[in-house]
Amino acid sequence: MKRIGWMGGSIAVAVVAAYYLVLYVSPSIDIQNQAGEDIASAIVTLPSSRLDFGDIKAGDKNGIFYSLQQDPGHYQYQLTLAGGKVVKGQCGTVSDGEFGKRVHLVLNPDLTVQCRF
Repeated sequence: MKRIGWMGGSIAVAVVAAYYLVLYVSPSIDIQNQAGEDIASAIVTLPSSRLDFGDIKAGDKNGIFYSLQQDPGHYQYQLTLAGGKVVKGQCGTVSDGEFGKRVHLVLNPDLTVQCRF
């Protein structure tokens, strides 16, 4: 009976380790809203993916992991503010197999977007 408990515990540890490994190697994007207005809709388009962040309150941030399999291209963003103004543009490059890449988009108070990698 002890052997079954030990094996079950080992399997649980392996599953948790695999989960964190996937999160570590998967690329991600987060959007931080430093503007004084809520973002009603935040969308980032990659060559092979469309990421919908939903709404992001002023002062908050939201992040999404995306697929390693991407065609070459750029990060294109479209941020629609609660008042209706749209901020859009592109930054950085994306390519296939970018293990662990972290992209940070920051909407500044002057409604410019800063891209950090």
